[in-house]
Amino acid sequence: MTYSDIYALRICQLCKNRKITINKLATLAGLKQSTIDNIIRGKSRNPQVRTLHKIANVFGMTLSEFLDFPELNDYSIDDEEDDELLLSLELPHAARVNKARTETDAKVNLEKTLIIISLFY
Repeated sequence: MTYSDIYALRICQLCKNRKITINKLATLAGLKQSTIDNIIRGKSRNPQVRTLHKIANVFGMTLSEFLDFPELNDYSIDDEEDDELLLSLELPHAARVNKARTETDAKVNLEKTLIIISLFY
């Protein structure tokens, strides 16, 4: 899981809990829908703090409240850096790490997809 996956998950969870569509979120935040879509789809790998702040405000949260949730709090930067090092060295263990990351990413993508679908129904 990457930072962009974590942000996307947070946005999708909050939209689902508050029954707000992605389009409505973009409108209320004063952002383009494509900006929100890019965050959710992982195309925007490093959203600007200003963008996250606008999104947080829509949910009636401060930026620190928006960023205070278990998936982000439990995320280890060191693990990501270690994984990237292993992959760059092409060690046998790197293939297992990459497979585990792919499986985790697939689960996160499925969860995001299901949340997005639920927003429209």
